[in-house]
Amino acid sequence: MGWWAVPIVVLVIFTLYGIDGIASQLEDPFGYDRNDIKTDFIVEDIRCEIAVLVEEWKRVGQTGGDMFVGEMGRVNGFGSGILKGVGNGSPARKPPPPHLELRR
Repeated sequence: MGWWAVPIVVLVIFTLYGIDGIASQLEDPFGYDRNDIKTDFIVEDIRCEIAVLVEEWKRVGQTGGDMFVGEMGRVNGFGSGILKGVGNGSPARKPPPPHLELRR
């Protein structure tokens, strides 16, 4: 190999140092550096989404409505437990016994 060994070894060393540099950057992804994951933004977004859900839950609870009612009727397991036929041939379900109904 002779003198060709020198550029090959330099290329291998350059590649390994590059991989080591990438690993040191990815080693601690949370912080305030330019290339870190912006956890403050993610936490604030989740907090806003939860606040919207809680406000809707409070509003619906005061009006006596059902938060989980869509265009097709009540969702299985929520509300009063009655699922009206939605046009796909499904029969209407009977209401649950009184001791299993949800109380407000």
